[in-house]
Amino acid sequence: VGSEMCIRDWIVEIEDQSALLAFLSGGGQRWAVLPADELGRVNRGYRRQTGQHIYVADARSARLLLVAAKPLAGRPNQSFITKAVLADDPAARNRVDAVFDDRVALIGYDLDLPDTDFVGAGQRFTLTWYWRVLERPPSGYKVFVHIDGDGLRLNGDHDPVDGRYPPKLWESGDVIADTQELTVPDNFGRGDYVMYVGWFSGSKRLTVESGPNDGADRVRAGVLRVR
Repeated sequence: VGSEMCIRDWIVEIEDQSALLAFLSGGGQRWAVLPADELGRVNRGYRRQTGQHIYVADARSARLLLVAAKPLAGRPNQSFITKAVLADDPAARNRVDAVFDDRVALIGYDLDLPDTDFVGAGQRFTLTWYWRVLERPPSGYKVFVHIDGDGLRLNGDHDPVDGRYPPKLWESGDVIADTQELTVPDNFGRGDYVMYVGWFSGSKRLTVESGPNDGADRVRAGVLRVR
């Protein structure tokens, strides 16, 4: 009982983000537990204050994260944000260089296929889009992905970064890695399907200011080969 009381004496309940940031910057190593769905918002405040991403020591729980004031030697940051917000420009395997509404630029993308350069009907593949933030995208916008051909469409509309790090938290100058997994429908025949990408909110789209525009504010990003 005495040891439990001693531990309780060290536990502090923190009411809001400002208090949490003050606690973590109070000197020495400090620990805190926060809800996983609050990480993006807390990270933005911490980053503005320190210039660094908040250090997540343990992210095994889907609901709660253990964060620390100082990194642990030999233990990488487990925050998904450190993978989504890149420190350096990516060496995108497919360059696009398109700009939407002078707010966000598509640098390019990586296309990871189950075979060297094609995917089969019913198979999964991965797309990673690399966005450069020129000015924070307007609230409520998502990314649309249309993979079109032979009168068919594979729709890849999505919230960037799987909705966990929404554009309202992005900062100018950020480079965002936005990864999504898609499955080719079983009714897709062999052929080359054109990949179009853009930003939308309801029926509105961000204007393509530069890049391979199809005339409907969609950027022609490349081709998906189905074999």
